[in-house]
Amino acid sequence: MAIRNSVYLLKEATIKVEFRTTVVPVLHRPEDIVAIARSIEGAELYSLQQFNPACTLATAYKKVVPYSKEEMQDMADSCLSFVKKVRVINV
Repeated sequence: MAIRNSVYLLKEATIKVEFRTTVVPVLHRPEDIVAIARSIEGAELYSLQQFNPACTLATAYKKVVPYSKEEMQDMADSCLSFVKKVRVINV
């Protein structure tokens, strides 16, 4: 419930707001990303940040292979019916 309240407050804010998800393949499936976009429906900007295993402190994630640039873009395109602008970053 706290997350929903935070999303509501951010969507109603008078300042520019960016929603961002670092997309980790072992934690997020493409349908999860679409569900997140649906939960922030109407937001101005949603950024999908590609996971970088070299930049994690969690040893368990060091060998995770990030989604490809094409897979990230496909996820971004799937979110466009819910969010005004979706961008893929750090690919």
